[in-house]
Amino acid sequence: MPIRIGAQLNCWPLGSLAEELIPAIREAGQIGFQGVETNWRMVNHWESRKDELKALLAESGVEICALFFGAGSAEATAARQEVDDAVRAAAFLADMGAGHMMVGGGKATDDPDEFRAVCEHYSELGKRVLQEHGVKACYHLHHGAIASSPDEIARMMDMTDDRYWFLCPDSGIMVREGHDLCATINALLPRIAYVHFKDWDGAEAWSMLGEGVVDHAGALKALAERGYDGWVVSENESRRQDLTPKEQQAADRAWLRSQGY
Repeated sequence: MPIRIGAQLNCWPLGSLAEELIPAIREAGQIGFQGVETNWRMVNHWESRKDELKALLAESGVEICALFFGAGSAEATAARQEVDDAVRAAAFLADMGAGHMMVGGGKATDDPDEFRAVCEHYSELGKRVLQEHGVKACYHLHHGAIASSPDEIARMMDMTDDRYWFLCPDSGIMVREGHDLCATINALLPRIAYVHFKDWDGAEAWSMLGEGVVDHAGALKALAERGYDGWVVSENESRRQDLTPKEQQAADRAWLRSQGY
C-alpha cells in the first residue's frame, strides 16, 4: 500500500468530540484527505454509535487512521488502568478498521529506574493492543515527555520490545527537540509505523507545511526510498487567525499534493 495522507482534526474546535466531530470529518473529506485522526476521548461518545460513525466516514470518503491515547505512568496501579483503557480504545479502532494508536505522555525523568518502568509499561501496552486487536501502539514525542531528545528516543527504542512498541515521529517536534529528521527516518524505519507532519518556523511558532524549516520534502523522499507504506498525517498547529481550520488544512493538503501525494 502506498503512503496515505491523513489529517489530525485538532485544527478544528472539537469540544467534547461528540457532535463537533461531524463537520470536521466532512470538511477533511472535502479537502481530499484519505483518513482522519483524533483523541481517544471520542470513544466515550461514539462507542454506542459506531454504525452512525461508519456511515459518516463512508459518506465523507475518509477512514479513521488512528486515535491519540495518553499513557506513561511509572506507578503500577495507574499503569494497569492505562493498559485497560488502551485495550478498550484499540477494540474501538479495530471495529472501525483502523490499525494504529498513537501514545504520548509520561513526564521527563532523570531516574533510570523510572524510565525503564515506563518502557516496560509501554511494551506491555503495545503487546496487549496488538495481540488482542491488531493495533500498533506508536510513541508520539512531546516536549517535556518521558522521551523527546535524540538520546531519550534511542534509549526508549532500545528498552522497549520491537515486536510491540513502535514510533510515530512528529516532524516538527523532532526538529525542535534536536533530531535530524531524515537521519532518524533512515535509522529507525523498522520501528516507524505512523508519521506526523508539522512545520516549525525555527523560533517560536508552528507553521503551515512548506513555510517552516522542517525538511518535509526530504522526509517524504526518505520514507519512499525505504519503502514506508503507512500513514503520513498533517497536524496543523499554526492556529492562523486569518484562515478557517478547513483553509489551514487545505493548504497543507495542497502542499502535500505538490510533492506528489
